[in-house]
Amino acid sequence: TVGGNDIKASDGTTAITTSGANVSLAGSLSISGGINTTSGSNTAHDEDGGTTTLAANNYRRGKYTLTTHATISNDDASAKFTVQNNTTTSDDIVLMKCTSNHKVEVHTFNVSSTGWDFFIVNRTGTTINTDTPLVFNFIVLQ
Repeated sequence: TVGGNDIKASDGTTAITTSGANVSLAGSLSISGGINTTSGSNTAHDEDGGTTTLAANNYRRGKYTLTTHATISNDDASAKFTVQNNTTTSDDIVLMKCTSNHKVEVHTFNVSSTGWDFFIVNRTGTTINTDTPLVFNFIVLQ
């Protein structure tokens, strides 16, 4: 918890300033141990073909397990998926990463107040078969 007074660096200069709920940091920020990007529940979804809408997860971060309906050939793109999430705004940045044992690129686009769209590109060197579960961690940066 940071509040009340500014936090000083070892040389006496102000390193962190607080104002209400805002915190300002002078200089660079290093984080050791990483940032936990999963919380809440894992929302499972079985793609039923074509463009698919995933139910709202309403977390700023979380995890989806998507079971593919169709095969995705190497270097091919999947269908578009829509994630409904009413905690996003159009200027948010959504970062997604596939944590399954598959080499896929995840592309997010059309971020809005109702969620975001994404598609994947298969870079595994082989086909991703029908009914393959793919796990995606995401974080929404505002």
